[in-house]
Amino acid sequence: MSEKLHRITAVVDLMRRHGIDTFELSSPDGTIKLSFEPIVNADAHDGLAPSTHAEAGLVEILSPGVGTFVARHPAMSGDFVAIGETRQEGECVALIQSGRIYRPVVAPFTGAIVKRLASPGDVVDHARPLFLLKRGEAV
Repeated sequence: MSEKLHRITAVVDLMRRHGIDTFELSSPDGTIKLSFEPIVNADAHDGLAPSTHAEAGLVEILSPGVGTFVARHPAMSGDFVAIGETRQEGECVALIQSGRIYRPVVAPFTGAIVKRLASPGDVVDHARPLFLLKRGEAV
């Protein structure tokens, strides 16, 4: 492996370990930009094991990065979402805290939260399932 390729591989490894989804480096020789697409549902990606919840019509909402699972904003009195509540596509359902940075965990489509799979304070990896979501409005 060439030295340049080895360096790029090392950067990709660091990005994965620390939940960084975009990296850009500019120099007089040129610019390199690395980015990862967020994984919304393991079922939608070839090569990944299918979700065990697929038969029930449930989709896992996955962590967008590495950090601590936060169920409520520090300035809020309640959690972002409760079991049974409906969230619209793109609405925040939790946060992942990494140092002083908070990354939103968002609903990939409109649906009802069926189950929370992580507890507040849990340290989570990138793409760890955090919630189960059922498409459509809560009943």
